[in-house]
Amino acid sequence: MFQLTLFKTQPPKKLPESFLGYKLKVMKRPYQRSIKLTVKYTGEILMTCSKTTSNSKLLEFLLESESWIEKIQKKYEIEKQKRPLKKVAHGESFYFLGRPRVLNLKIHKSNAYEVTEDELRLYLKQTQAEPQILEHLKKLYKKQGKALLIKKVNHWSQVMGLYPTKLSFRAQKTRWGSCSSLGHVSLNWKLILAPEFVIDYVVIHELAHLKHQNHSKRFWNLVSQYTDRTADSKNWLKKHYFEFEFLDR
Repeated sequence: MFQLTLFKTQPPKKLPESFLGYKLKVMKRPYQRSIKLTVKYTGEILMTCSKTTSNSKLLEFLLESESWIEKIQKKYEIEKQKRPLKKVAHGESFYFLGRPRVLNLKIHKSNAYEVTEDELRLYLKQTQAEPQILEHLKKLYKKQGKALLIKKVNHWSQVMGLYPTKLSFRAQKTRWGSCSSLGHVSLNWKLILAPEFVIDYVVIHELAHLKHQNHSKRFWNLVSQYTDRTADSKNWLKKHYFEFEFLDR
């Protein structure tokens, strides 16, 4: 019944290898005192705690929270049933920079794409099946996402006076960005689906970690100097998480 996946650490002997069939991520932080538990729509269960928290204490907390975890997971399952998977086909709509745009497939002499106010136009050499169309669509989002994020990082780095030592891009399911202790900033190119104020927030958030490698009061004070839409951004990403699903196939 239990299934545990730990990241960056070895699976501890006193914790099970699985929990309710969902992945479990444990993060031990030097500045955190209490144990916090978050259930994500993707099925991942995130536990954060102090570096001194014992494995037995984590397991005890996890088992005590079982009914609450099941309640949240059932809520997500109901939401999934209300939102059937989108078909990657002509006429379907997909988010781009914060609003839905209709996918328009056209036969053309060469593969290309175009983004308009209302459409995502894919020009294909020949009629293709859904998996192939999806790959073309992913290339569109990835290219556009990386280009915009590079532009945003350059802008906010100059404004904030904080420059990453390295910039990379990923397509993670559960993280929008990260910043290592070496100053390496990684951003999720799928953010191109979100409004620009959300993209700005994520970039500002990760650049702020170049100065504060934590989520302390000083960190949030720094973030608030450059954006007053932290709550709006988090709410948008939480509310529209389903819109990113097709890029994870």
